[in-house]
Amino acid sequence: MSDQPSKNGFIFDKSSPDATAEFLDLAKLGGVLKRQWIIVVTCIALGAVVAVGLRLTLPSKWRATATLQIGQMPLTTPTKDSIQTVLVEPPAQTVERLNQRDLEDKSLAASGLPLDESTDKNTALFRQSLKGVVVKNTNFIEISLSAYSIQDAKKYLNAVARSLIALHDLRMAPILKNVNTRVAANLTQMADAQAQRTRLQGIIASMGQPKSDGHFAPHIVAVDLLAKQEQQIQDLTTERTLLSDLLLPSNTYPTTVIDAVFVPDRPYFPKLSVFLPIGVLLGAALGIALALLRDWKKTKKTV
Repeated sequence: MSDQPSKNGFIFDKSSPDATAEFLDLAKLGGVLKRQWIIVVTCIALGAVVAVGLRLTLPSKWRATATLQIGQMPLTTPTKDSIQTVLVEPPAQTVERLNQRDLEDKSLAASGLPLDESTDKNTALFRQSLKGVVVKNTNFIEISLSAYSIQDAKKYLNAVARSLIALHDLRMAPILKNVNTRVAANLTQMADAQAQRTRLQGIIASMGQPKSDGHFAPHIVAVDLLAKQEQQIQDLTTERTLLSDLLLPSNTYPTTVIDAVFVPDRPYFPKLSVFLPIGVLLGAALGIALALLRDWKKTKKTV
């Protein structure tokens, strides 16, 4: 019988016209490849040669990457209870700045490149490849760009990092100025309060013990003033501690590059491991097409 169960339980009919045609087509293709194998092999070899040639001809590109930690600054002037800090800029907003031409232009100028990408391939690649991503659940961002040499990739990305840092420093400057002004005022007030305390202590000491005849009002006033000075000194000491804590590197710090800019020794483009398989596949496809065409012409002539 022509009907036989297949491995999956279905009946496969060898006498089916479609199955027979498919079998004959594959057999015909195999025969063509056997007869025209030189063409197929030649095209595959040519495809490989073209792939290698492109790898050697196309300009190499290196990608530089760097990680930046977004700075942190005081949110407000500290109170007696606590201090509050905030990031200089949200990481997502910093990444978005990389898409703005203003930052690109500053970085290009710092790198010594023209601003018009239509006249310079380095500028064009700079603008095209500059990217940034936020490192999830951190105040870190990773920036990257491409260049036609390792040295240029490092140079250009360092320029971008410096531009971002300078921008964040400008945002921090007025806040830090206010805090430092408050520190200076605290020191001045502390010096005045301590001098006043010393003066009151001297006055009280010169009065001696209050007399029992009821004339001790000046002594009471002096003691009361001294108590107020002591309280003021205590408040100023607390404020100075909070200000000092606020300016600790763990609470207030600028945007910085974590580690150095990294550029792999080998370029990421072009890669022979990518070009060669594509060249071989295209060469094989072309070879098969030419083999079928040539075999068809021969068959037509014989008919």
